[in-house]
Amino acid sequence: MMERLASRAIRTLPEPLRLRLLRATLRIPPLPGAGTTFRIARTPQEREAAARLLHDCYVRAGLMTKDPQGRRRTRFQDFPGAVQAIALQENSDDAARIIATASLIPDLPGADSEGGLPSDSAFRRENDRLRQQGYRLVEASGLAVAPEFRCNRNQLTLYLAKFLYQYLTRNTSADLLCATVHPRAYDFYAGLMGFRRSGPEVSYDEVNGARAIHLSLPLKAGATRLREVFTHSDPFRNFSLFLGRDEPLFELSPCC
Repeated sequence: MMERLASRAIRTLPEPLRLRLLRATLRIPPLPGAGTTFRIARTPQEREAAARLLHDCYVRAGLMTKDPQGRRRTRFQDFPGAVQAIALQENSDDAARIIATASLIPDLPGADSEGGLPSDSAFRRENDRLRQQGYRLVEASGLAVAPEFRCNRNQLTLYLAKFLYQYLTRNTSADLLCATVHPRAYDFYAGLMGFRRSGPEVSYDEVNGARAIHLSLPLKAGATRLREVFTHSDPFRNFSLFLGRDEPLFELSPCC
């Protein structure tokens, strides 16, 4: 009860103060020493399991109607250069379960009649403005975390975001990351990761008409911005240091 009241009170603060408060209270939980691995999905079976996790999470959140095949996979995920990141947890029987996933969709203008990125369906003007500025866009899409792993200060989401950032900067030529999120997630992405909002709030057909806003992050300028706003020497309290810190549980090599 008290946490809900505090959260509502924080939402009434001016945006700069809200974001500073979020950064000041950041505490990133370390991952366990073993048992969880982050990498790109390598097999049809892994991609199928990720599609089922995404489906179940989206249905539960009301972002899509239940699919007869129990999976969510878009045409964009089959574009050349698209990858699906996964977090795998090893079980005692030596099997591995996918507990989180997100996709990176490269911009291929003209590759599809509806545009090169998923967000072009609602935010073509915003994406075209970035293209005209010379940016090479890539879109983060289809984030899903298994319900039982969503607590602990957004641990898996933070590490998955870090994996995507390191994969992009080490393996691709993209220099701007964009995404669509629910407006209530704005503070998380803007305050911790440096995303900026562009365009209006819309009813987004890609997620069953849910409210959505468009965010973008120039990777080079964003890294500079994070170094300026985070000053703590502890990488678990400084998102800039956290992003650059190597993780033994990350397998960052491109798939195949």
